[in-house]
Amino acid sequence: MGESLSWMAIKGHDRETIYSRLRLVATGAAGDCTRGKIGSRMLAEGWILIVLGQAEHPLLAQSELQKLSAGCEVVDCNVEEHVMFSSSECWKDGQRLWRAEHQGDSDIPGLQAVGELPAAFTAVEQQYRPKQTLSKRRTPKSIASLKLH
Repeated sequence: MGESLSWMAIKGHDRETIYSRLRLVATGAAGDCTRGKIGSRMLAEGWILIVLGQAEHPLLAQSELQKLSAGCEVVDCNVEEHVMFSSSECWKDGQRLWRAEHQGDSDIPGLQAVGELPAAFTAVEQQYRPKQTLSKRRTPKSIASLKLH
């Protein structure tokens, strides 16, 4: 098993406005954001992080992101490790600006992207794509055989 979670970072509205648009209520408690739980934290430069304890959370539906991003910017991410799936996208003023998606269980190097990805994307891809190709060529190491006694 691996992690299954999603998150969104929002910039351009205060916490109360964001919570209202997402139909969230602060509980006053602190804790982890796994197994379906939701948590929030203020980040630098005015971003608010909302962590959702499952991948593909309903709050990240296209219709929800379209409404939430009116008058602000939203970046979201989904991670479903046990099937090697991840996605990220950016919305602003009700419009999706870009989306990148990777489904490693079917196409290890494959990356589907639409829109104009952030400027830093090309540099990151150029740095890590050769490493991904090299790791794909390596022969897996042997594993020791064991038996129960």
